[in-house]
Amino acid sequence: MEKLLIISIFLLILIATILSTLMLIKTQRCFWQSLIDNLKKLPLPICIVSCNSNDIVDYNKYFYNLIVGKENTDDNRKIKLIDIFENFEDYLMIKHLSKDKNSDINNKTIKILTIDGIKHVNVKFKHFKIGFRKNIVLLFNNITEEIKSFKYLGVFTLIAENTHDGILISQKNNNSKLPKIIYSNSRLTEITGYKREEILNKPINAIFELNVDEQVLNTIKEKITAMEYSELKHKYVAKDGKEYWLCTNIIPITNDDIKRSLKNVLNNDNSLVNYINTLNNGDVFIVLHQSSLEEN
Repeated sequence: MEKLLIISIFLLILIATILSTLMLIKTQRCFWQSLIDNLKKLPLPICIVSCNSNDIVDYNKYFYNLIVGKENTDDNRKIKLIDIFENFEDYLMIKHLSKDKNSDINNKTIKILTIDGIKHVNVKFKHFKIGFRKNIVLLFNNITEEIKSFKYLGVFTLIAENTHDGILISQKNNNSKLPKIIYSNSRLTEITGYKREEILNKPINAIFELNVDEQVLNTIKEKITAMEYSELKHKYVAKDGKEYWLCTNIIPITNDDIKRSLKNVLNNDNSLVNYINTLNNGDVFIVLHQSSLEEN
């Protein structure tokens, strides 16, 4: 009788343990399913990949729209992970990292294949587990337009660096009296004798204060403060004591001026315009072109 009682208690404990385990697994699955549902609602392309098969097991509408296109929303085609990467090495990297639960990726820039061509994306990579199934979440951030913008900016910067004129760009907002220098090309440092690190983030008059006559200095300050386009010819004493006659053009530029110019240059390509839209509307850029007329 006592032995039967012990067996009965053991069976009850075993059944209770099994039920508790099943409830725990079910609760965990419900938790992760809720997490997946919330992830899929994020306004970013997201796909979930099985670590065992390396197949995409789920994705949200933003991922589908990125890869397949919005016009194909009724098309329930299966998207294969291997087919979305432009470089096979990127696929191998994801496949390799999916085997290492301690490996996560933040902002890895890769190229993917979409219905609209090759896109540049930043991808984030996170592990998670549902029951005994290991999965990874890939979050994509489409940066194609930003990449395109930086390429254009790179071309313009290369031109500015290789021109024979000295170019200085300063930036002001409504709270500053005189704008601060944010860019200087190599030619400007040759003309003035000031290295970039000596003048960056300093008021624009830093390259004029001790280098031109007081009347010229006051004129430059007045024109900049009044946001007036000006052409000045004046004597300039460089930091090393050399004297030049300079032609200085003061060109005030607002964000609206930049947008109009970009629309003309880029044939209605809005990628750079969208980038400029992130700037503070109070920003004003003063561009100085300085040509050395002769050295005394």
